[in-house]
Amino acid sequence: MASSENIFNNLSSNFSQLSYGRTKGDISQINRILDEINGLDYRYPLVTNKTRAVLLVNQCCSLIPHDESDLVSKCCRLITNLVVHQRIEIEGQTLSLVAQWCLLAIKHTPSTNAEILGVLKALLTCNEKNSLHLLSLIICSDSPVLSVACGSYLETALTAVQCLEACTYCDELRTANIKSELELASTIFLKYLTQEPKVDSILYNKVLISALRGLQNVITLDPDFLKKELGLLLGVTKSFMLYSIKGVSFEKPQRVGASVLNVPGTPLVLPKEKKGGKIAKQRKPRNNKKDAKKQEDDDEDFYFPIASDAEDASVSSRKFKTSDSDFSDSEHGRMARVGTAQDKVRQAALQLLLQIVKMTDKATIFGYWSSLIPDDMLVSANNLSTCILKDPSPKGRMAALHVLLTLITRSKLYLVQAETSKKYTAYTPFSVILGAMVTDLHRCLSLALNENYVTVLLQVFKCLAALVQASPYHKLMPGIARKVIRNVKVYINHRDAAVQVAALIVLECILGSEPVVPETKIALLRHREGNKLPALDQKDLSCNDLQEEEFVDFSSDEEDTTTSSYQEMPWLLESCLSNLGVQVAVSSPVKVQSLRVISAMTRNYFSCLIVPFLGQIARVLDLCLNDSYMDLRLHAGRTIDFIGQSLNQHLDAEDDNKCVTPEQGLIFWQILINNSLTALLQSQHHSVLRAVGCDCLASIGPHIFERFTVRTKPRITQVYQKLLERQTNFDY
Repeated sequence: MASSENIFNNLSSNFSQLSYGRTKGDISQINRILDEINGLDYRYPLVTNKTRAVLLVNQCCSLIPHDESDLVSKCCRLITNLVVHQRIEIEGQTLSLVAQWCLLAIKHTPSTNAEILGVLKALLTCNEKNSLHLLSLIICSDSPVLSVACGSYLETALTAVQCLEACTYCDELRTANIKSELELASTIFLKYLTQEPKVDSILYNKVLISALRGLQNVITLDPDFLKKELGLLLGVTKSFMLYSIKGVSFEKPQRVGASVLNVPGTPLVLPKEKKGGKIAKQRKPRNNKKDAKKQEDDDEDFYFPIASDAEDASVSSRKFKTSDSDFSDSEHGRMARVGTAQDKVRQAALQLLLQIVKMTDKATIFGYWSSLIPDDMLVSANNLSTCILKDPSPKGRMAALHVLLTLITRSKLYLVQAETSKKYTAYTPFSVILGAMVTDLHRCLSLALNENYVTVLLQVFKCLAALVQASPYHKLMPGIARKVIRNVKVYINHRDAAVQVAALIVLECILGSEPVVPETKIALLRHREGNKLPALDQKDLSCNDLQEEEFVDFSSDEEDTTTSSYQEMPWLLESCLSNLGVQVAVSSPVKVQSLRVISAMTRNYFSCLIVPFLGQIARVLDLCLNDSYMDLRLHAGRTIDFIGQSLNQHLDAEDDNKCVTPEQGLIFWQILINNSLTALLQSQHHSVLRAVGCDCLASIGPHIFERFTVRTKPRITQVYQKLLERQTNFDY
């Protein structure tokens, strides 16, 4: 029995000997060979000679006329099987021949348009470089593909729109002069996106997905189109990012205008009005990069995806799958497919919005904040916060949070203008509106902490950390920072290590926020209290709920707790030291972040969080310096350096009521020098560790050094001499 490969080769050879003379014999012979070739199983390798397969395609398109619908249909099936399943690359003259043949066939045999467009789609998607050659053929004023895309038959219109999307998806098109083609394609995309959608139609939802992705391709290739149509594109994304979310009515896309800096309005009756003040000093970013542009891009790689087996409380009626074949033909299966398609529409809209935000100038996109971020949830639910809280798809919530993070990161210099005002004026200053937005964002992200999917929860923490860094709490309504601390603290003992790290990062940002507000200090000085996370179902939240429940009260009795005395260790320092101890097995990233939190305490909370517990901190740092994990030792050395510098600053201060005495500092350094710090300096194979050790000793300062014993001083000097000799030998 001949193998499938041999059968394919024989049939290809037979086809090459045919000629078409429009006789019944010729037609029947071509039909027979095409039926036999198409009858092979293309799921398995059949083609041993790819050149012969390309020649077969060439002969098919040369031999078969455009007006024979049966032959055209069978030829399209053959080409699609070869390109999609056998990975045959069609290029050069054969590619042009196939494309022109398909376009002529669309005009002459409308009944086969679905198969013909499937061939074009396969050629475009299986090899992106084909877009360079096919773009001008497929997208032109008299192109039949554009006519089909505008037609009433939805199935072929979908494939045509997908072809247009694929045409615009190629990085090599950036250097080509294709503005007219992109404008034609965008006209088709916007045609579907600016009319009333057919919500329950799976095919129509797929058209919307391709249109949104196509617009994203267009603005990527043509930034001038984005500048010209920015308002309309934002209106499209604003409508479709909330598409088919329960309880949110669809608003037909309209062109969005930029906000005026001073907006007339009536006095606000809610305590959201702001009062001015100095611009807060920006906290240094976590990665310590000083380049502002790099700081913007750091949001891309902040967390790594973490798998979670938690079930999303807001999704009770369906699972998320990507293939239509995964569902049954029952009504439930059809509704599930519709729901999945609607989810993908929202995600495509959010991806388009993210691309718009990244490609638009900071100052320009900031003018549209009021269209995306609410200052009052009672006015309208059509905003990004609603998407974050009510989107039933975890991927949708993740995408919305990614957009929000990018907006916050790119707008930090503007958000410091936010303020709360109790004065009623004839108009509402933009800074007051901005303050209301910042307050509402805190409310939104606090509610979003009820997330059950770990990956989405990490993104919530990421947004919250960026918002804390950008918020001028000294000019905002009192209590916001305190509630952030209250809502985040329950997660520092979460079962997932990544969540613990994320929560500690937010608290590190709180510690670095300047100027310090009294409520933050009070909240951080409380002693440990048992708190439990309540079950709050996101799907039951309405817009009214968002106004009434301003923040999630994770512990109802915490606000009545009195501030602990300095001798009773505050909860945050106790948690960090517990993570760094030997009593409980803690992952290395959690330990490293705990050290970063302690380092942040030295900046603004040294006297109340560090000084009373210098001895305990020194013993824990001594353990860290002996750890086998190198990063932990490096960060421990960095923390010692920070504490040493703060000790010197307070000892050098000309203040009679100093918070720390030289004797306290001496105890701290003696614990370290007598044990692990000396060993760190004598590390044979890690020059970075030795450098960190040198930085630590350099921060001892004269007030402490002169109080060392006569045995300790020579010991430190000898270590330095050995390091100097080793470096001198290395240089030579």
